[in-house]
Amino acid sequence: MEKLSCGIDIHKEKLAGCIMNTNGEVTREHIFPFSRRAIEQFLCGIPNSGIAIEACGIWRGVYKILTELGFEVKLADPKKLMILLVERRLIKLTLGYLLIF
Repeated sequence: MEKLSCGIDIHKEKLAGCIMNTNGEVTREHIFPFSRRAIEQFLCGIPNSGIAIEACGIWRGVYKILTELGFEVKLADPKKLMILLVERRLIKLTLGYLLIF
């Protein structure tokens, strides 16, 4: 089975998810409600592997759901991520960049 990487950007009422393969091609990208059912549907068919999420003020609820579903969750510090992107001269900050780390 192909190795996939996943990143989820967290907002108050919705989440933005992106799944990429090892070649960096987006295989799934979707905006969905902040609910367990919606997260399960987005991740349907994805092997239990690592998922990167933004360490914002409301990350704990998403973290809890993902770990209960058996995923390893990695928190991305938004300030450190932005510094890294600026240092590498990556102008456009997208969810896909979370998956690089």
